[in-house]
Amino acid sequence: MAITKGQIKFAGWLSIISAILTIPIAKSITFLHSLNKFEPKFIQAVLVFISVGLFIYIYLSLKKLLNFRFQFHNVDSCILMLIGGNIILSIINILSLLSTNDKIFSILLISILIPLGIVFIVFGIRILQLSDNLFGLLRPFSYASIVIGLCYSAIILIPIDILIPIGLIADVVGDGALGIIFLKAAQKFFSDKTTI
Repeated sequence: MAITKGQIKFAGWLSIISAILTIPIAKSITFLHSLNKFEPKFIQAVLVFISVGLFIYIYLSLKKLLNFRFQFHNVDSCILMLIGGNIILSIINILSLLSTNDKIFSILLISILIPLGIVFIVFGIRILQLSDNLFGLLRPFSYASIVIGLCYSAIILIPIDILIPIGLIADVVGDGALGIIFLKAAQKFFSDKTTI
């Protein structure tokens, strides 16, 4: 299915909003988790849904842009695995809100985060094979993805207090770079009525 200028611009603004909200959402989820009451858990669930919804739309839009504008398919499977992994993580997070046994859900989260981290690393490396430099932002976006992947996959080796800030900063950089890529692509590759 093709992609329109409006969809690319929308994905760009969603990416920028995601970059702006990444740290506040992460801090809010951590704070609400410590309260251990129903209302904060409901708000946590809503924040998790918002995060995963943004991720899905942004990465499906990236896949379409890469496929239709650049005929680049080397990261298609990675994008689908990243989306699937994020959906599974979100489900585990929401189920953990309903349970009192944090240990089981911690093990489940780690068992998903490590392979998901490896997929992020592969995605970051593969996207560097794109012939276009995406307005000079291909490398920053790629490196941010690799850093996110390293943070996920090193979760059992490095203290979480060190990994979370690094991962969040990489996430902000990646989303910000992707937002600019989308907005510049909309301006450069599309007229008002074009579809690619």
